[in-house]
Amino acid sequence: MLAFRPQTFSIALVKNQTSLSGKSWTSAPKLSSLEELFSHILPNSDESFLQPRLKDLHDPLLMAGMDTAVTRIQQAIDEKERIMVYGDFDTDGITSTVILVQALRDLGGIVSYRIPCRVNDSHGLKNHHIDEIASKDVGLIITCDCGINDHQEVSHAKSLGLDVIITDHHDPDPERFPNDATAVLNPLQHNCNYPCKTLSGAGVALKLVQALQEAAKQPSNQAAKSKHSSVTRSLGHLKTYLDIAAIGLIADCVPLTGESRTMAKLGLQQLKQTQWSGLQQLLTFTDTDTNEIDENTVGFTIGPRLNAASRIGDVTRAVELFLGDSSKHLQRIEYLEQLNTQRKQRTEETLTQALKQIDETQSCQLLYHPEWEQGILGLVAGRIYEKIDQPVILARQAGEKIAASCRAPAGYSMITALRAIEDLLGKYGGHDGAAGFEAPLENKDLITQRLHEYFLGQERAESEIKIQAALSANLINYATADFLQSLAPFGVGNQAPIFSFQQTKIISKQWMGQTENHFKITGIKDDQVFEFLVFFRPEWFSQILEESTVNIAFNLNESWWRGERQLKLKVVDLRTEAQY
Repeated sequence: MLAFRPQTFSIALVKNQTSLSGKSWTSAPKLSSLEELFSHILPNSDESFLQPRLKDLHDPLLMAGMDTAVTRIQQAIDEKERIMVYGDFDTDGITSTVILVQALRDLGGIVSYRIPCRVNDSHGLKNHHIDEIASKDVGLIITCDCGINDHQEVSHAKSLGLDVIITDHHDPDPERFPNDATAVLNPLQHNCNYPCKTLSGAGVALKLVQALQEAAKQPSNQAAKSKHSSVTRSLGHLKTYLDIAAIGLIADCVPLTGESRTMAKLGLQQLKQTQWSGLQQLLTFTDTDTNEIDENTVGFTIGPRLNAASRIGDVTRAVELFLGDSSKHLQRIEYLEQLNTQRKQRTEETLTQALKQIDETQSCQLLYHPEWEQGILGLVAGRIYEKIDQPVILARQAGEKIAASCRAPAGYSMITALRAIEDLLGKYGGHDGAAGFEAPLENKDLITQRLHEYFLGQERAESEIKIQAALSANLINYATADFLQSLAPFGVGNQAPIFSFQQTKIISKQWMGQTENHFKITGIKDDQVFEFLVFFRPEWFSQILEESTVNIAFNLNESWWRGERQLKLKVVDLRTEAQY
C-alpha cells in the first residue's frame, strides 16, 4: 500500500544529459497543484477534446470517392449482387472486415469475406484470390485496410468483370495507384481533402458505414425532411461498430488525433458495454474488469489474441469471434489463447537469436534467418528498435525470395527508405514506422548496404524524452489520475504525459513474473515510499543500485485489482545524480 503526504520539492531537468535509455530529458516546470497541471497540459481547454460526441464526427461525404462508393454498394444491395469483403490479416484488417461485413448484411447485402494468409500470401490483393472470387459469381469486391497500391491486381479484377472499391489508409504510391478501381477511399490520396488524415483501416470502414447508413435513411421526399435529422438517426446506429473500430485504431498505432481520437475514445466507452457476444466472452475469459477497460485493454488483451490468429494460426477464427455462431465463441477464445501463448514463446526465442546478429557499425539492422516465422517478424523488430533506437528489419526465406518486416523509431520513415531502394525489391508497402517487403534472395546483402547508406545520410532530431512536469508528491493521487484519464486514450500522437521525480533513494528492487523481463523498484522520496514498475527493460536491473539516489521519469497510471483501485508509477527512464 503506497503512502502519500503532501510535499513540494524542486526539480531542474536539463537537456543533453543522457540516461539509462540513452536519451536526454527536456526541462520541465515545477507544479504543485492540480489547477497548475491542468493549465499547463491544456492551456486552451477544448470541451470536444475532453468529452467528444458522435456529432463531432465529420461528414463522410467529404472523403473523396465516397459518393461513388455508396452508389455502387447500394446498387449491389438492391440487385442482390454478391459482395466480397477482402480484408487484411492484422487486427486493423480483422476489425475492418467485421465492420463492413456486418454493416452490409444489416443493410440487406449478400456478403462474404476473404482474408489472405500472412505466410503464404502476404498483404494485399492477389490474382489467384481474385480468380477464385470471380468463379463464385461475385460482382463487387470491397477491400479494407489494403489495396491502395494494388494497381495490377485491380486491373486484373476489372478484366474479369469485377468492380473493386478500395478502402485503405496506407500511403499511396502514385506509380501503383489502382486507377481502375470503381472508387478509392483513402484520406491520404492526393485529391482527398478529408479533414482527418490519421484514420486506420477500421476508421475508413466506419466512415463508409456512416455514409451508407445516412444514405439508407435518407427520406425519399428531400424537401419534407432535413438531412440533419437523417444524420442524427444514423449516428445513433453507428455506435454498434464504434468499439470494433476503436480496437482497430488503437491496435494499428495510428496517431490518436482529431476524428481518430474521437472514434477511439467513444469506442472504448462502448466497449465497456459491448453488445458483441464474442467480445463479452473474451473480456470475461481474461478477467477484464469493465472499470479497467482502456487503450491498454486493446493493446495487451484483445489485440494480441486477434493478431495471434494470423501470425501462427487461422485468422478466420478471429473474425468468427464476431461474425460466427455465439455457441462456439468459447472454443474460439480458447484457441486464440493457446495461439497467443505460443506466439509469446516464439517471439522470445526469435528475439534471442536476432539480438546476436546486431552489428553496431550499421545504421540500420537487417537481421535474417531462413526459418524465422513470418508472423512474428514485426513483433521482434519492434522489440529490438525500442532497445537500440535504430531502424530494424527482420527477414526470412520465402522460396527464392526474402520476406521482411520493418520497424523504425520516430524521426525515420521506413516507407520512404524502401522507395529509395525499390529497384532491389519486389512488392513493398507500409508507413513511416512500420513496413514490409519482398525481394530476391540474392539482393539481401545489397539491400543491407544500401539501407545503411540511406539512413547514414538521414538527419534525425535528437532523441529525447519530453517531461511534462516535475510533480510535487501531493499530486500523486486519484484526482490527478482522474484528470489524466480524461486525456486518454493515449498512443501515437497523444502520448501519455511523462512526469519526473528527483533525488529518489532506491531501497530495493525485485523481479516480477517468471521470465525476468519486468521488475519493480521501491524508492523513498521525501520520507514517502513509492513503488515504480519497469517493463521490458531487464538490462536495467543490474544498473540500478540499492542505496543509490536516482532521478525517475514515469507515467502515472491506475489499475484495478480485485475490485480495488490502485495507482501505478510506470518507469520511462532513470538517471543517477552524478549525471547532473
